[in-house]
Amino acid sequence: WEKLPSEARDAASLSLLAKMVPDAQLYAGDDTERPHLLVSYRGYAMRLAPRLITRKSPRSDDLAHLHHSLLRSLATKQPSMPDACRLLVRWCHAQWLSDYVQQEHLELVCAAAFAPLASNSGVGEVPAAARAGFVACLRVLATHDFS
Repeated sequence: WEKLPSEARDAASLSLLAKMVPDAQLYAGDDTERPHLLVSYRGYAMRLAPRLITRKSPRSDDLAHLHHSLLRSLATKQPSMPDACRLLVRWCHAQWLSDYVQQEHLELVCAAAFAPLASNSGVGEVPAAARAGFVACLRVLATHDFS
């Protein structure tokens, strides 16, 4: 199992799940989306897709450590930020955008919403509640110049 490439492991695990889960539909994927398993349960449709395992360079580990330490320091100053970030990630999953947007990027959007002195925040004041922070994150997404 360990000697197989990650794509083969993902395909094998999805095919095993498709055999075990009743009424599951297996999609092989194409250039635009990964292979996934579509499951319906009690009226809800869920898409199960394996996370691709990639090798990280030492430089990316350093960046990840820096990213998390800076977000942790901002979260200690703004106690409603972690809850707003969880709401944004949950909203992203509900919109089926989780294949296209990584959680670290959403955390940076939250950081922009909770740092009102940043030039790209578009928020006048720091949100005090998690829901207000979530709305501020959506405002940052709506007003950001992506070009």
